[in-house]
Amino acid sequence: AAGNTPLHLAMMRAARRPGNAAAEEDCIAELVGVGAAVNIFNSVGCTPVHIAASAGDVKSLNTLLSSGSSGAASVVNSRCTTVYPGFTPLHCACQGAFFPVISLLVNKHGAAIDTCDARGRTPLSLLIHVNRMSKREEAMPDSTVLISCADVILKAMRDDAAREWKMSVSDAVQSGALSRHDASAAVAAGPPAPRPCIT
Repeated sequence: AAGNTPLHLAMMRAARRPGNAAAEEDCIAELVGVGAAVNIFNSVGCTPVHIAASAGDVKSLNTLLSSGSSGAASVVNSRCTTVYPGFTPLHCACQGAFFPVISLLVNKHGAAIDTCDARGRTPLSLLIHVNRMSKREEAMPDSTVLISCADVILKAMRDDAAREWKMSVSDAVQSGALSRHDASAAVAAGPPAPRPCIT
């Protein structure tokens, strides 16, 4: 496709030829080492990071995101514009149920877990869809892998909710709306259960 940088091309070659991954990984590392930008979109609206996440290529993805290369910090939550409108790299990884990639994006690089694509789907809702499909198609990942993937996202959601709860309790204490004693009890009890959302 037009608009591909050398880094896009190297990532596509790595995705198409996993048996020759070492050579492609060296090429990717060299390109990143000389300052290749990881956040440039090609004509179908994907960055090299989206390609790596879609292929489940955790080693190349880690190289792209950990190198300090141009745009590495901003690309973690960047969104595809054409092929999969609104997909972040986490959406791409969830669509393939690539546990190591999901874990890397969420736990190491702070990927947003609640971003919706153009059709309103979060990464977790894509995993649920993959789970439904796996019951019909043998080629799909087994439920153990899907559960592990979902656990990474759900843990991040719980951590976010607990952090927000502590901040709101702290704000209530500072404003005088809550005593320190009641605040301690509220923090110990944890945040209220989330309301179910209708999709």
